[in-house]
Amino acid sequence: MRKLSKADTVVVTELMANPGCLWVQPWADHNYGPNKKISACEEVILNMPKRPLVRVGNWPRYNFALDIIEMPPIENFYSAELYYASFFHELAHAVARYLDLGLLVGVEEVFADLTAHLCNIYTNIAEETKANTAAYVRNSMLLSPTPLGEIALLSRTAANYMLKTDTKKEPEC
Repeated sequence: MRKLSKADTVVVTELMANPGCLWVQPWADHNYGPNKKISACEEVILNMPKRPLVRVGNWPRYNFALDIIEMPPIENFYSAELYYASFFHELAHAVARYLDLGLLVGVEEVFADLTAHLCNIYTNIAEETKANTAAYVRNSMLLSPTPLGEIALLSRTAANYMLKTDTKKEPEC
């Protein structure tokens, strides 16, 4: 087993640095106004291999059986960064399916959020989303029998798949 990369370590460090942080649902049923699309994030979504079909829904979710992501409109999120963090999270569930990881529910939630956070780092939106990520991961770890380091390694593989990056090259953090 290899050592955690710099990006994996950032995720774990941020998780531990936010002990009292509570996860906040980043979307609502009403319009928060114009959130501008972020081109780096759009590029990741559009260029992801085997990207599932995406349609508008009431809340972010990935339908495993149909290989479909449902996302509320970007205007329903508190910020564009939280929209993309949620989108990357749902894409990570699709990658878990494509890579046939067979993760338990609690483990897959941690995996999806760590993978999303690596994508957030890559697209320079991590600063705006890290507190929510840390709280979500912390809560999901309560359901996970798998050590965080092992999940982080899987997340690194998934992020490389999503970002189509060279696995030998470290992302800039």
